[in-house]
Amino acid sequence: MSSVDYLREFVNERLTAAAEEIFGVFKKTIVEYEEEIGRQRRLLDVVRKPEIKLQIIELPQQHVSKEEEEEEVPAEQQLCIQEINSRLDREEPEPPQIKEEQEERCTSQEENSLIDSNSGAVASLVFSLNSWSSLSIPSPSTQSTPEMSVTALPNRPWYTNFRVDWDRMPTGIKTAALSLTRPSPTDRREMVKAVVDQMREHELNPSRAVCHNIVRNIIREYPRSFADVDRNGEFVGDGCSSLLSQIKTRVEYKNRNNPLSRRRRKRRSNSEGRTLSRGPVDQYGCVRWEPSDLPSGETEVTLEDVRRQMVTMHSEEGMAGAERAVKLLEKTYTIQRRYLNRTPPPAIWDVKKQWPFLFAQRGMFSHFLHLTDISIVAKLTEAMERKGDTILKLCHKLNKNPGVEEVLANYEPNTAEDKAVCIILLLLAYFKEARDAIILQADPFSTAADIQRTLTLPSTPRLIVSGEVMKPRAWMLSIEGQVVMGPHAKFINGIAAVFASYYNFNLQYPEEAACTLEFIQRCFLGINPENGSKAEKARGGINPHVCTLLRKLMDLEWMSM
Repeated sequence: MSSVDYLREFVNERLTAAAEEIFGVFKKTIVEYEEEIGRQRRLLDVVRKPEIKLQIIELPQQHVSKEEEEEEVPAEQQLCIQEINSRLDREEPEPPQIKEEQEERCTSQEENSLIDSNSGAVASLVFSLNSWSSLSIPSPSTQSTPEMSVTALPNRPWYTNFRVDWDRMPTGIKTAALSLTRPSPTDRREMVKAVVDQMREHELNPSRAVCHNIVRNIIREYPRSFADVDRNGEFVGDGCSSLLSQIKTRVEYKNRNNPLSRRRRKRRSNSEGRTLSRGPVDQYGCVRWEPSDLPSGETEVTLEDVRRQMVTMHSEEGMAGAERAVKLLEKTYTIQRRYLNRTPPPAIWDVKKQWPFLFAQRGMFSHFLHLTDISIVAKLTEAMERKGDTILKLCHKLNKNPGVEEVLANYEPNTAEDKAVCIILLLLAYFKEARDAIILQADPFSTAADIQRTLTLPSTPRLIVSGEVMKPRAWMLSIEGQVVMGPHAKFINGIAAVFASYYNFNLQYPEEAACTLEFIQRCFLGINPENGSKAEKARGGINPHVCTLLRKLMDLEWMSM
């Protein structure tokens, strides 16, 4: 992303934040003036109908002389004045001046007073809006010190008016914010401590929602300094999830000895059943999940004929016809998605009968390309080469992780395939996920029938490797307890097939491999939706363990520059 794009994004975010504050104050001001106008309308009704009040208030009898009676204000006018003054004493700080004249003059003057008062209210509102609209949004280059300015609004939660005191931040944070650069890991940790200390002055244990609100304001103010971007400029995330994870971890650490202030999430009862539906979980990260337009000149009938043609081709040629079937698969992509997105979803064995070439490598990867706009094999190969060394370097620095140490001890870097195997096994060990959550080991001479007979295959996708795990001879793919692909060479193609199957067939990441799969999704393939999750236990946003590893890798990359 160029500097102009960053500047445009920064200005848009600042203008959006300012507009939200303007409309918030505008709405509050309108409500106040509507209440004031309502009170004055009720007062005008009282003035226009004094006879109603005459039935309620009894005037005392007084004996006065004829001369005094001529100078005295008429009783009806006096009642009008008393009623107005008593109401204005309760509602207005400065009651208006009312002349002692006849009743008609009293009513006319009160109407004029209301008109003038409303005109003043409108003028005050216009002035307030003009003052807001004239506020200039300072650019980072013109600020002397970083400062988050939030207009204090009454009767609102404390975090909506919270101001970060940047004077208590490390000098490196101030410099990074002004220069639009990424702060060092040490400065960032010190900033997290300072922000949490300021938050705990208002609330000892802020909830995750409160922390997210404050973090979002920081990211909006300085997106360039806190965005998750690697040294090659590849955008991983806006930085909200990683900074939120650090701040919430710090909050929990500060409350570790205070069990009364800990927050517990209410557990769902087991009786709450899930409704089978298609929705955001399936569409997560997809760009063409359920297209509606058919190819030009095609109908559902003609596309169904093409599907039958591919079934016939497979029955005659087997997977050898996959190369010729790729174009036909691209043509029928729309009805493929309609079939796969049905509720309830079709069984994998039925999918293979209806669309056999979807389980060829070319068919699997072509479908994923249309679904996500990502060439998965090329993207994985590039990511393993570019980010693999950083992962290896970080794992060498880890202490007291026997799983990581075991993988590194058996690693012999001879080929790119060896490096890819090592990285996947390191990720599983780092996240403390079982190796068989993704990879199963089989006898080097086993066939698909032998594996289905001798191994207990789970329902979620598994990569079955023949021979040694660190140096596999071939791979097969199993889904729903059936071997559906293979045997094939190239381990990295096998990892691509496993991952693509989760997206192609609308499958959720199993809990036992959720971290590794999400890391592959975000770090290697660059699929970074802001909301949602493909994990079975949906957390929303980035998995905190994945977020931590991504941040460590980015810090290591920036420190090595």
